[in-house]
Amino acid sequence: MSVAWITQRVPGVLLLLLLPFGLVAPRNAPVFFSVYYAFVNGVLLLSTIRVVCGVCCVWLCALRQSKSKPTHMITADRPVQSQDVKHLLLLPNYKEDPDTLADTLSVLASHQSAKSSYTICLGMEDSEAGAAEKARQIMAAFDDQFYGIKFSLHPKNLPGEMRGKSSNICWAAKHCLETMERAELDQTIVTGMDADSCFTADYFETVALEFCANQGGGDRNLQLFFPFVIFDRNASSINPFVRMFDTSWSGAQQSYLIPGYPFAFATSAYSIPAALIKAAGYWDAGPESMAEDQHMTLKLMFATAGHLRIRRIFSPVSQCNIVGSRDTWASGLWAKHVQLKRHTWGGNLEFSHIFYRAWLPTIWQAPEEDAALRRRRKWRPRDCGIEKPKRTFLSTAKQMILYIFAYYHLFEIVVWLQHNIIVNLLALLLVPGIGPGFLGAVSNRYWDAIGGGEVDARLMGTYRVVSYVQLSLIPAVVIIMIFYEGAYWWCSVGRWNLDAKRKVALGGGGEAGMFLQSPMNGHASATANRDAAANREMAAHARSEGVVLLGKRSALVSKPRQWFNYFEWILFPVVALYLVAMMCYAALFQIWTNRLDYVVAGKPQIQKKEDHTPGSPQGEGIQLTPSAEATFVRAN
Repeated sequence: MSVAWITQRVPGVLLLLLLPFGLVAPRNAPVFFSVYYAFVNGVLLLSTIRVVCGVCCVWLCALRQSKSKPTHMITADRPVQSQDVKHLLLLPNYKEDPDTLADTLSVLASHQSAKSSYTICLGMEDSEAGAAEKARQIMAAFDDQFYGIKFSLHPKNLPGEMRGKSSNICWAAKHCLETMERAELDQTIVTGMDADSCFTADYFETVALEFCANQGGGDRNLQLFFPFVIFDRNASSINPFVRMFDTSWSGAQQSYLIPGYPFAFATSAYSIPAALIKAAGYWDAGPESMAEDQHMTLKLMFATAGHLRIRRIFSPVSQCNIVGSRDTWASGLWAKHVQLKRHTWGGNLEFSHIFYRAWLPTIWQAPEEDAALRRRRKWRPRDCGIEKPKRTFLSTAKQMILYIFAYYHLFEIVVWLQHNIIVNLLALLLVPGIGPGFLGAVSNRYWDAIGGGEVDARLMGTYRVVSYVQLSLIPAVVIIMIFYEGAYWWCSVGRWNLDAKRKVALGGGGEAGMFLQSPMNGHASATANRDAAANREMAAHARSEGVVLLGKRSALVSKPRQWFNYFEWILFPVVALYLVAMMCYAALFQIWTNRLDYVVAGKPQIQKKEDHTPGSPQGEGIQLTPSAEATFVRAN
């Protein structure tokens, strides 16, 4: 019985113990119940305050990111200049529509540094029929658009692996990095992404500049970069419940984007120095790594003994909302349900991971120092060549703070927020004087059944204080809505308008050259290549003026949000309760098993009219049809 086996079951066991605690503690242990009741509501208050601060910072920092000139960070005395940095982009996919991949690649190809710095690796699955041929067709269409483009073919049924994003991206990274020379590793940043992740050029520019800002090679390689996610591709074409689920998820992610906040989970798309990836042993590919982004964050944190530096990049990555197999509300909601089950399942597994990972060696430990530990954990550390930071009082304090916040946030996500909902519901239903008047008969009858008597005054006093705290959450949600909608408008509309004005000022058309036809959709590669070259030429001119253009936008663009979309926030309590229910489901079922069918999220397909010509308004003639879902079976 391992530490991982035990800790995997802790959230579910705590949930089962919470039920009798909530039923009998208000009568028989009122002080204990009052303390825990106040504590979980305090956690909820802190989480809400963090979300308010996070969405506010995202809006302000995204504005500053769009209007700043990042090239001012270049200095001649740095050992690595930003123009020398190479970007390796890993694009794992399974049964993705070729047009989705082509759209993502065409966006990247429009960046000014694409031909000089970007290497694309298409992570294909051997279990997909015709995967290699599909990859070769895409490579042929974009052959001269990047510094390099290749593909990896992840074999199926490898021992100890779980098929999915983590094992796919691990195989792709090994395929690319194992043959790299040390000097090339030290100048390469690896970006993991989804098939529909659309970055703008300023993300990679900022990452390269932040990477070069650290003089020492050791410090430079101990960083994790990540953007925030917005869903602005097909949001106007899905039902409001799915839209609100994704809005809530995006807002929760933004709560970690407060500058200077000690800890954050990378989500969906992120960038890591190649030297650090190789030193840490790449991504984990086993069944414990379903939440691959959170898992990699924790792995790097412990592998670097807490020296990992988390860098927030305020250039959003654009992604699609999930779609169902049919164009109906029921199908869309079912697809979201399946996706939520996967997300909550993976998140719960990270609770066990953070406990046993703490006992594994770091990237600086020599094999002879931990032979017994290697035998016990089957862990093979290696000399990474990254200089270990000097141990000082300040660095030790930072390490401890990072660990404390990591553990706190996993308890917050996996345990305390669920307990908050359950404890509050039990108190409202079963404690006289706490719930609404129409529940008085139920609570009085139950209270008499367990012994009767007066409700403890300390419990009632705690409830009165907590009730004011809970009422304060209503204006807090309104503030979150205002800041979130402001940030969303700027990222999905405002900054693109600013980019168009910059192009006009530089002598180009506001939309000229921005729409790059997909070579995989039957359009001529020559036209696509010419448009990409025009984008890069204009971007190079802009860079000489100290401005970074965003590049082209995806062919799939959602309509701007209208005033009536704000009323969707009324659905937030329903969404929150359902998410908590899914977290409880994952915690309880992981008591018995860690098996789960891994279902890849369905994405909208891009279909263009045959008469669509370059330079037309973006999104015109595009129809949304759901792509087929792909299913992986999780290994035990």
